[in-house]
Amino acid sequence: MGGFATTDGDRSDLLLLDLDGTIADICAEPDDAMVDADCKCTLQALVRGDPLGLVVVTGRSLADADRMLHPLELPTIASHGAEVRVPGYIAPVDLMPIGGLRGAIEALVAKFPEVRVEWKPFSAAIHVRSAPELLLPVREAVTAFARVNPAFRVQSGRLVFEIVPAGVSKAGAVGALLQLPGYRSRRAVYVGDDHADEAAMDVVQGFDGTALRVEGEHFGQADSQFDGAHAVRAWLASLAERSAAFGEG
Repeated sequence: MGGFATTDGDRSDLLLLDLDGTIADICAEPDDAMVDADCKCTLQALVRGDPLGLVVVTGRSLADADRMLHPLELPTIASHGAEVRVPGYIAPVDLMPIGGLRGAIEALVAKFPEVRVEWKPFSAAIHVRSAPELLLPVREAVTAFARVNPAFRVQSGRLVFEIVPAGVSKAGAVGALLQLPGYRSRRAVYVGDDHADEAAMDVVQGFDGTALRVEGEHFGQADSQFDGAHAVRAWLASLAERSAAFGEG
């Protein structure tokens, strides 16, 4: 890729960055994941040079994304699009709360004591990283659950299945973002590592943007531009350096 703000003639870039597995290393426990201090400095430098040039796109809640990125408060699409902090973007307001299904979801998960449930404001993520042999039976159970609860759907991730509102997705949120003033004239560059990111990448490419994949359980080595989150962090640092040099010139 070329320079951060001059990739395509007069079009500035818009970096759309997933968190887990993309700029933060995957951890067995979601609460242990973090964005390191050097990467935070890089992100801060990128948005300082171009406040509309970067949006975080994550399945994590907005509060959890802010915890990982503290003290930064970046433009963010969180909870797969159920929570959004982006100028001019209005997040959905008629979503069914996940709390009404908590008892049913806990009963479902009780059949698989090795898995972990991560509760979010609008969804529940069922992690199987500590017991990957349960991937198929857990997938079957959550799929059956969604069939009888049609206001929700199952979003697959890297050794995780998330029960999310049916009308919410990273792809839909990114599509809406790319039609907003200030963003629609930019060339979107989406960087991600899992199934939800792949759907958003398809949207970005439909807007004449670029998709960059991170190797992991979802994308293989042959399909990926980065061999892990460490490589994404190094690439972002190089973009920040080039952006600073461009500004000085």
